[in-house]
Amino acid sequence: MVRSDRPLIAVAATVLAAGGAAAVLRPVRRPVREPIDPGSYFTSGQRRRARRYRRPQAATGLVAFAAEAGTMAALARRWPAPVVGRTTGGPGGLRAVTAGAGAGAAVTTAVGASSLPLAALSRRRAVRVGLATGSWALWRSDVVRSTALSAVGGAVVGGGVAGMQRRWPTHWWAPAAAGATGLSALLGFLAPVLLEPLFGRTEPLGEGPLLEGIHEVAERAGTPIGRVLVSDASRRTTAVNAYVSGYGRSRRVVLWDTLSDGYPVEQVLFVVAHELSHVAHRDVLRNLAFLAAIAPVGLWATAAIGRAWTPRDVAGDDLADRSAPTGPGDVADPGGGGPDHGAAAGVDASVGGPAAGRAPAGTAAPAPASVPAILAAGSVVGLVVAPAMAWLSRTVERRADDDALRWAPEPAAMIPFFQGIVLQNLADPAPRGPSRLLGRLLSTHPPVAERIGAAVAHARSQGRPLPAAVPLADRPTLAHGPPATCG
Repeated sequence: MVRSDRPLIAVAATVLAAGGAAAVLRPVRRPVREPIDPGSYFTSGQRRRARRYRRPQAATGLVAFAAEAGTMAALARRWPAPVVGRTTGGPGGLRAVTAGAGAGAAVTTAVGASSLPLAALSRRRAVRVGLATGSWALWRSDVVRSTALSAVGGAVVGGGVAGMQRRWPTHWWAPAAAGATGLSALLGFLAPVLLEPLFGRTEPLGEGPLLEGIHEVAERAGTPIGRVLVSDASRRTTAVNAYVSGYGRSRRVVLWDTLSDGYPVEQVLFVVAHELSHVAHRDVLRNLAFLAAIAPVGLWATAAIGRAWTPRDVAGDDLADRSAPTGPGDVADPGGGGPDHGAAAGVDASVGGPAAGRAPAGTAAPAPASVPAILAAGSVVGLVVAPAMAWLSRTVERRADDDALRWAPEPAAMIPFFQGIVLQNLADPAPRGPSRLLGRLLSTHPPVAERIGAAVAHARSQGRPLPAAVPLADRPTLAHGPPATCG
């Protein structure tokens, strides 16, 4: 294996691993799609309005990203040593985990706070054009909940990293890869039960044609479901969505009320059929397989970058603190063999040493002091694997659309549905320039024009009649939120 003190090599290996995993896991079936002229389905005025709204929103998002990246880089460069290096009480291992958890929670909270004004600006623009519902008090409440959840996640990651670094100083990334995969699987199972109720309420869908149609579509898909629920998403948004959660007999379909109340039954059934495709092909397990494939090399790269980014003076303070006896089970072991020995070996904590400024290459990163740098490094690794993840997601979504066209009772309903959500969400059906490039790199769903083209190709291959290729009238009372998605 190449030396782990070469971050660029580790990042390159991660990119290759992500691309290879996506190529192996992508669906074999490649649905046929037909090129269309977006002008046949959307007027020039509708597209101009979408771009006038979306481009400033995208610019605001990029500035927010820069603010978060700058905050994380600043914290990684100089994390306050007293916070992590002088924690008192408890055995050394517990102190490291506690300090690492505190650092993780503090970093995620600070990073989120750095972009909060821009998030408020973005929401204000959405309110002005009729895309956001709900009071500012509800929005602030959601921000508090989201921040608390992020802090808990940061604490879990920070404490876990610090604890693993003390136990496996130079190869902590290996058990961390297994832990990350297992934690993702657990969250995927628990999120519908523990997290979703924090941001909305659900109730069973009443008897009627929609409920009957959902069970008929599920029977065609070969994926029996349990309850069908409706979420009160309209309290916050008029965006539309649906999803399937749960396993086995506990499987359930959840519809946003903006979808079930605002769209014809045949269009809602198309969305449900799309979601059931993800169940039929076990796409949740596909995503877990992708994560399991890239987690070892990705966390190896994270460790290499984090080691390079950990400030030397912070490392020295932390290591000096760890070298002193603090209580039972934490007696200094200068002869070697203890959990701290590998981390401290060869580290010169003096400011004027030959490698002053950063932790020496080839040594273990100090346990909680490196947490901010590790979190920053993980963000970088996440960015470099994002294009491969997005590409895999688009191939899965194309197949889900193709399945929905075969399972839904009215396949042609896909066309007016996508026309409707584009107008409802002020989305750009055919992005150009930088927006198009960004979509090719990071979008998890195919462009709307491509999805309509798939419906046209399917209808023609089956000899089915197509609705006229004419733009829909504007729907000013139904606009809201980010572009609606199926999946």
